[in-house]
Amino acid sequence: MKENEFETEEKLTQQPDAEKTADDITASPTVTPVEEEQTEEVQAEETKEEEITEEQTQEEASAEPAKKGKKKIVAVIAAAAVVVLVCVAVLVGRKIAGQKEDSSAQEETAAQEVKDMPSLDNIDVDACVTIPEYKGITVEKQVTPVTDEDVDTTITYSLSYSPMEVSDENAKVEEGDTVNIDYTGTVDGEEFDGGSAEDTDLMIGSGQFIEGFESGLVGHVKGDTVELNLTFPEDYTEDLAGKDVVFTVTINAIKRPLTEITEEWVQANSDCKTIEEYRESVRKDLEEYNNNLAEENLQTQAWQQVVTDSTVNEYPEELMEYGRSVFEDQVTSNAQASGQTLEEFVEAQGMTQEEYEEQKEEYSKNIVAQMLVMKAITDAENFTEEDEEYQEILDAYLAQYGLEEDEFYEQNGKQNVYQSIMLQRVCQLIMDEANIEEVQAQTQAES
Repeated sequence: MKENEFETEEKLTQQPDAEKTADDITASPTVTPVEEEQTEEVQAEETKEEEITEEQTQEEASAEPAKKGKKKIVAVIAAAAVVVLVCVAVLVGRKIAGQKEDSSAQEETAAQEVKDMPSLDNIDVDACVTIPEYKGITVEKQVTPVTDEDVDTTITYSLSYSPMEVSDENAKVEEGDTVNIDYTGTVDGEEFDGGSAEDTDLMIGSGQFIEGFESGLVGHVKGDTVELNLTFPEDYTEDLAGKDVVFTVTINAIKRPLTEITEEWVQANSDCKTIEEYRESVRKDLEEYNNNLAEENLQTQAWQQVVTDSTVNEYPEELMEYGRSVFEDQVTSNAQASGQTLEEFVEAQGMTQEEYEEQKEEYSKNIVAQMLVMKAITDAENFTEEDEEYQEILDAYLAQYGLEEDEFYEQNGKQNVYQSIMLQRVCQLIMDEANIEEVQAQTQAES
């Protein structure tokens, strides 16, 4: 086995509950009522059917159980076995990707120091790594077939996020219902900004509104006007924190998910007229998604193949230190999101400190191997940052984020940008020269 033949499969697993914990902790515990557009129901109604299909497929993938044992922590970090993902994370994880952050998030992001990737210019890459023939490799495009069960699962998901109005005038609001409401909020008898809205959909139990708002509507019927005497949390916005508030809420409609699809639902939520036509539409969307996913995976597979077939003769310590720091930062971030110290987090994964250090070293070698292979190929192809192709990719980034070149480098680190662009070029070159063989991947039931 070659020195750098590491197990990429385990490192490409989905992030487990630690990532969900991070989302839960960073999410605002209370939302002003005016933010009704953030409710899951409204988002679902505005989402195109193919986007719902993609989300469902991703949800199913992320639901798979994480591997147990000492390898578990590898799945906790981002899909970091492939340095392309590290490079992309650098570019999208900073301020350029968060231009709509709230002020506190902006301040936190601004305070973060950009960790620039080390340059390889002073490293004897030829001595460190021996690369294989990277042109003309064979890569399998594995397209997962769509089953009837996949179609049924997607439709069930769509039904749950596109409820139908309840026709029974005596039906009472229940947990999980979506209500359409008008509301007006007052503090000390005066309306306040963001405290009133009309024709707003709200899922009861979603936690989108302050405590007591959603539960206060349970048991009421369509047409009721409810007065809710509530109190804003102490950690709310400064002008409203801890204050008493009165919301006057009128329930315009009650909606519930159907347990079975109907033509009425199909016509209300798609361009189709019949259930069969809708099922066929869902199937085509899933097939298109699976094909696109296979296309996206091709480049990763091709890159992994080239790296795995390379031989690393030496791991430069400067690069190793960078790899270790990336690993440590990612695990520390997940630990903090879980409200734990790094040591507590490692222990919670069922690992000893020695095992943790071994994983960090393995991870770092993985990253370094890929950096060396990338540099070896860019040198062999005489790629430089003065090339027209390099500048075209850079200009596309600058146009996308509305930044000048010096601003872009400052926010993301020049080496981060340089190596990200070079990796794109290398991967594209490998793909352009590769032989693609399309095969049918196993379905979940078959695997």
